[in-house]
Amino acid sequence: MPPARRAPAAPRIAVAALLLLACGVAGAQRLPNPKNYTELWPEVDVYYRLDESVRLKAFASLNESRETAYRQGSLGVELDWGAKPLSEVDRWYARVTPDFISERIASLTVGYQYTGAMGSDRGDYGAHQVQAAGTFTVMGPWGLRLRNRNRVDVRYVDQVAGDGSDARDQYWTWRYRNRTRVDRDFDTRIGVVTPYSQVEFFYDGRTHAWNRYNVYVGVVFPVWKETAYLDTYVMGQNDRTDAGASLNSVVALGLTLKLYY
Repeated sequence: MPPARRAPAAPRIAVAALLLLACGVAGAQRLPNPKNYTELWPEVDVYYRLDESVRLKAFASLNESRETAYRQGSLGVELDWGAKPLSEVDRWYARVTPDFISERIASLTVGYQYTGAMGSDRGDYGAHQVQAAGTFTVMGPWGLRLRNRNRVDVRYVDQVAGDGSDARDQYWTWRYRNRTRVDRDFDTRIGVVTPYSQVEFFYDGRTHAWNRYNVYVGVVFPVWKETAYLDTYVMGQNDRTDAGASLNSVVALGLTLKLYY
């Protein structure tokens, strides 16, 4: 008879995260605001494993910026480093997917991203961004995996002034982002399928205020063996003024193709 599974290491943390996510989902309901938007956010991520603990990521994405009212595209690269695998601290953990960084108890990420306006607005807005993040992961009850990511973005923005002249606004700014995610793996005939929910809060260094939060509900599933996965999600985003009033809200359907090599 197989031994009984030992008690999870951090059930209280996982339960608290579930409550936090539930509050976030409730808050993501579209507020009585005339500026509500529905969008499609496509993205392609390519991962290349360098060794047992390090990988390189390149990505390209499209979205609509509510801050600048531009359709914008982003290109970037990131370098991930992962610490001890979860399987070494939880003998029942035996996930088999190519996303090995998410299987580590801690990871560090550094990267660069360029974002610019597209179409007829090309050249009106551009931002160079350097980012650094640390993520911590623990196993909770019922096979749930809890992750918390702390990230800092430092950006140099160059955009038209918006006053009808040829003047441009150029400035440095930064923001802090805290994201909590709960997910669970399911073994299926097509491979490991991972539904998840997450909430992320943004602190703006320009205004010294928490001015945005995003809530996601999604699922990641394989589309080609262990090389290609599709991350599909629905995201609710709410931007707020310095005084805390709702500025606008977005409901986006996200489609992210993840390729692992």
